[in-house]
Amino acid sequence: MPVAALVALGVLLVLVFVFVFVQFVRAFARMCAPFRADRPQAGDEERLERIWSELRPLLVAGHSVPTVVLRDGPTSTALCVPGMRPRLVIRRGLLEQPSAEALRGELAHEYSHTFKPPTATVVVVALAALLVADFAAMVITASPHAPLRAISLIVAWVVTAGGGHVLILWLSRREELRADRHAAGLLGSAGPVIAMLEQMRADCRALGVDADRWRRSDRLLATHPPLEVRVRALSRSPELSHAGSASVVSRPRTGSESPQ
Repeated sequence: MPVAALVALGVLLVLVFVFVFVQFVRAFARMCAPFRADRPQAGDEERLERIWSELRPLLVAGHSVPTVVLRDGPTSTALCVPGMRPRLVIRRGLLEQPSAEALRGELAHEYSHTFKPPTATVVVVALAALLVADFAAMVITASPHAPLRAISLIVAWVVTAGGGHVLILWLSRREELRADRHAAGLLGSAGPVIAMLEQMRADCRALGVDADRWRRSDRLLATHPPLEVRVRALSRSPELSHAGSASVVSRPRTGSESPQ
């Protein structure tokens, strides 16, 4: 192959790599955008003070204190970004809902996600098992016939990726149930968590969504269990451990997003 053709091919590959890398960075930035605070608005200090007045009694000594981030959005929800420095992203609309008990349940539920879930080890083991299975499939399906080998490897990769995705979604549903139980333990009662679920049910009904029923595909692909299942799971647990009730932190972490 002429040198000019090799140079042209190399330049083309570099341009393709740069294009893919830029698209990846832009997609990653869009993915992280909901986790960052937006522009401060009037009344944010009062909103943060209200959040911390509900959250402060739940903080467990020795555990990372989350940073609270306020954002606007079309829904009155909250989400948790766990890790070494956990973050609670609170939609401002959540503070406008009429039920103070539902707000306590929502904050306790999201705070419970900051604790290392027992399923984290299962996730690591499961992914390791999938990689081992993938490698075994590559070895077992090795064939001197190139087309047959390529097809068998593609099938093995698809099955492995699909199985891993279904497994992670199953663990996500289990984590939601665990966070519900842990939040009820922190609060000393399942009432606020059930009130949160009832508020979510009312919000879904206002949007024309039935959050109590699963479609057939949701049994494998849903990230959250149906609300009816979550309420029933809490109702069947009359005695809930009051996690961390013996030792709590009275002050949040200092910082611009965590008022004193």
